[in-house]
Amino acid sequence: YYSINATHLYSEIGRFIVTQILTSNHACVDSVQKNIWVNPNADVSFLTNDSDQCVNQQNFIFTNTSSIATGKIRNISWNLGNGQFSDQETANTYFPNSGHYRISLTTVSDSGCIDSAVSEVRVYPKPFSWFIVNDSAQCLFDNNYLFTDNSTDSFGVNLYRWNINSQSFQNTKTAAFKFATSGFKSITLISSSINGCSDTASRVVYVKPMPDPSFENLKSFYCELDGTYTFIPKTAGGLFSGFNISNNTYFPVRLWQDTVMYSVTVNGCTDSSQQFTLVYPGPTANLPEDSTLCKREILELAVNSWQSKFVWDNGSTLH
Repeated sequence: YYSINATHLYSEIGRFIVTQILTSNHACVDSVQKNIWVNPNADVSFLTNDSDQCVNQQNFIFTNTSSIATGKIRNISWNLGNGQFSDQETANTYFPNSGHYRISLTTVSDSGCIDSAVSEVRVYPKPFSWFIVNDSAQCLFDNNYLFTDNSTDSFGVNLYRWNINSQSFQNTKTAAFKFATSGFKSITLISSSINGCSDTASRVVYVKPMPDPSFENLKSFYCELDGTYTFIPKTAGGLFSGFNISNNTYFPVRLWQDTVMYSVTVNGCTDSSQQFTLVYPGPTANLPEDSTLCKREILELAVNSWQSKFVWDNGSTLH
């Protein structure tokens, strides 16, 4: 260099001798030498356990893997991109919102050389998990629950995991189930986005019990026109029906085989039962009017009554 001041960039580390030669206007020459040392920068690097994580399932861990050719790294400094800093070999942080974050690691060597490395991580949003049900309160008989995913995510939802009261596990967008018992049932859906982020939604449905439609046992038969009967059901409030039922009262008029039904509705759920009995005709006595008989004259009396037993009274002796 032929100037008063010189600038030079060294591409290698080590000791270098710098010589300055001065020549006066009268051709007098003098020189001076000095040693300079070019110290290395650290080779700055770090590892990220997973650069793409979900906002609700994140565990970011950054590990320093920097090295230096000679000397030592005196200190390190993390800028975690969310307003947090650290000087530890391993840094953990949490990102409250989804998005892209710039992570930088800066090292300072024992000779004061500074260098840094930068990397980017991405935090994906979680989906919003929800589902709808065709009817959240159904009767035990003929219940047919249909659960349909209604989850949303900016990237899309493609996985569904249903837990239907720990009785059925399904992985379709729509799940169907019929319960065999009444009561409250817990339904849980875990929906996952195409980025693997998940959210959970839970609801409770109610399977309404059926009313007990049974009623007191009928007699094996009733006699025609033999009074009225009021039957007592296990669950009040229903209606009796049948050929011989009138205003919820049994009056045996129609003969032979008879069916009595009872139907009751509670909380919108209806059930019914039936019993069978017989109605027999009552005995009928139809004798002619009084007659005057001569001695040794015979009068034959006949009673036409179905399956009846008879007791005759001739006025003095029973036969």
